[in-house]
Amino acid sequence: MKDKGESVSAEGRAELIEKLDSLIKTPYEIIDENWGIRPTTSDRKPMLGSSQDHPSVVIFNGFGTKGVSLAPFFSAQLADWLIDKGEIEPAVNVGRFY
Repeated sequence: MKDKGESVSAEGRAELIEKLDSLIKTPYEIIDENWGIRPTTSDRKPMLGSSQDHPSVVIFNGFGTKGVSLAPFFSAQLADWLIDKGEIEPAVNVGRFY
């Protein structure tokens, strides 16, 4: 893993330039480069439920690119759980990390 402040690797830069060149024919100039880490969970599933350290804090996160299709289903599940009318599926319950 790179430390903050390190530049993009030469291989990564070359790959991005090659892909961009295949998409556009307009001249361009690279004036800066940066990189980042896309955060994710170890099992790549959403997290729903209350915080272990702060039970009044409710977590509804980790939907990623599937959020548009998953959020409606899990928001209903979380709402039912909040009013004691249902449970959160164990596969997405934030308690799986505690």
